[in-house]
Amino acid sequence: MGKTIVLLDIVAFFSCFTCLFMPVISYNFYNKEYYLARAFKVYMHVPEETYFNYTLPALSAFTLAMCWPLKVNYAGSIRDFFKAKYEQISNQLRPHPYLGIQLVVVGIVMLYISAFLPSSVRFIGVLFYFSSFAGLLYIYLTPTVPYKKTLLVIIPLFTLGNALQTGMFTVVTYMSMTLISFFFIGNKASFLKKILLFITGIFLMILLQTVKGSFRKATWKGEYQGSKAVLFQELVSRQLGRSDLWTAKAFFPVYMRTNQGVNVSLVMERIPKRQPFDGGTYLFESVAAAFVPRFLWPDKPEAGGAFNMEHYAGVKIRGWATDIGPIGEAYGNFAVTGGIIFMFLLGGFIRLAYRKVLKVSIKTPIVVLWIPVLFYQTVFSMENDTLQVLNSLIKSAFFMYIIYKIYPVLFKPGTAADTNKVQVTDDYTSINYNPNI
Repeated sequence: MGKTIVLLDIVAFFSCFTCLFMPVISYNFYNKEYYLARAFKVYMHVPEETYFNYTLPALSAFTLAMCWPLKVNYAGSIRDFFKAKYEQISNQLRPHPYLGIQLVVVGIVMLYISAFLPSSVRFIGVLFYFSSFAGLLYIYLTPTVPYKKTLLVIIPLFTLGNALQTGMFTVVTYMSMTLISFFFIGNKASFLKKILLFITGIFLMILLQTVKGSFRKATWKGEYQGSKAVLFQELVSRQLGRSDLWTAKAFFPVYMRTNQGVNVSLVMERIPKRQPFDGGTYLFESVAAAFVPRFLWPDKPEAGGAFNMEHYAGVKIRGWATDIGPIGEAYGNFAVTGGIIFMFLLGGFIRLAYRKVLKVSIKTPIVVLWIPVLFYQTVFSMENDTLQVLNSLIKSAFFMYIIYKIYPVLFKPGTAADTNKVQVTDDYTSINYNPNI
């Protein structure tokens, strides 16, 4: 952090946290003997050895393929790549102080309009809203923006306020994880500060999970008529004041929300004992669906966990959402060895997409600021499914292309000469960096 964008590292960390670390907690604390885990059926459903003999090498392969370093041939550090991009972007945006504000305003307006759009095109409205976070980065890097510091405070506060109104904190949590390293590029931070930031982030996520259920219960049923911000503050204060904050019972909501291993273990318990491995029948159809528009394939598979949970795990879900994740799909289709290979290929695809963004940024530096739009749903890919990961990347890239064609100034706002020569190859990035840019 401070040297490069840690997007792929965050994806790897979140995947290992939900599919490896939390299952360890489950086997040792929240197992079938623990009354809450037994009551909600959120214990691990296969033996520990069986589970980790698959998931550990599968996630190792996924992480290896995804995080294989892009080597830099300039005095040895990729930090100069992003520092160079930032300086280019800042120079290009200088004559356009309102571009970022325009993106944010359009995104916020589309957030409210999207609620009235048909479900088939609602994702377009969502992408416009996600674009407001690219707009936030535009504002951050534009030296001529009026009231810049005020805007950099108000926009995140609006996002938090919207989360409080809806009770949905997904965007706040995962977009924060995606954006955080952007604000540290070029800023030196000691290792201690990075550790403190990491610990603070983890603590806030845990705190959010412990109060989220009570907050939704009070607001979604329409019984609470007061300020939701005040209610949330009261719940947080009450939670922090609990003497049993770190007990097993108090931590259970966090465990229940973050242990993706439970769903994977359901698949491993069911397949091949009760049904044979799928052999890629539905998964390959899902992969194809990510590349074909719905108007050409009206009944193509839809992203979401309802089908996967019933088909692979034998669990019908109604009124809430969960999924088996790509790692569960990989096992359900190809068993242990095939599942490991599939996870390696998926990690390689994500790395390839990220590398493509870097390559495009050679001629269009500002594309770097759209990484949160492109990869937002990839951050929590282990909670989704393969279709969702591929679908979000492809649709987001196509959305950016259309925006570029309609309003190219968003991507090429300046014509200043680029003195940085950058080459991205299959295995390295070479940079000739002029520090006087």
